Amino acid sequence: MTQPTDSAVMDPHAIAKLQSLEQARNYVEEWIGKVAEMVRTAPPPPTNNLEAAAYLVWRNRLMITHGQAIGALCALQVFGIIPVPMFQELKLKIIGTVLRKSADVQLGIDPWQ
Repeated sequence: MTQPTDSAVMDPHAIAKLQSLEQARNYVEEWIGKVAEMVRTAPPPPTNNLEAAAYLVWRNRLMITHGQAIGALCALQVFGIIPVPMFQELKLKIIGTVLRKSADVQLGIDPWQ
């Protein structure tokens, strides 16, 4: 089984190694797990300039990881490895991993406790 790497959105050799829908789903699920873990360990919003730098570094890394997850998903769909319904399901799952913490903040729940 191929593993997501930090240096590539989708390793071209990984596409050739994916032999079933289940392997393709697992590949994207691993990326979703990385995004979910980053969201789970998010630092609280900055209250001063010293904390702002750490928060911005985290946010930028989250956006890169999120983009890599979407890129891997798009590559699998474009090359015909996964069907459109699975693409839509997994894309919504990726979006949901980020929205959960945003929803907690909007509802007044402190997600950093």
